[in-house]
Amino acid sequence: MRRKRVVDEWRKEGLSLGDVYGSTGGRLGSSFDAQRLIFLARSQGKENACIEAVYKANHEEGKCLSDRDTLLAVAEVAGVVGAADALASGQGEAEVREK
Repeated sequence: MRRKRVVDEWRKEGLSLGDVYGSTGGRLGSSFDAQRLIFLARSQGKENACIEAVYKANHEEGKCLSDRDTLLAVAEVAGVVGAADALASGQGEAEVREK
């Protein structure tokens, strides 16, 4: 009942929430690298598009945010350039930790 209420409340806000019953087997992962990707997107003026793509991948499609392929697909959808190199290099780690 509680999960249904959460889904209903999200829907009222125009948001879609998938995976409320754990269909990914609990593999939602850490959002640390997703946050790093968002920092990179911000520097390119694509923060909102990146956040929307991260949201969709995680909350609607139930994809794991610690999966590099998921994040690279998110970057492509959002038009973020250089994501593979940034994620491999550790770029943005200090900013995310500080945040």
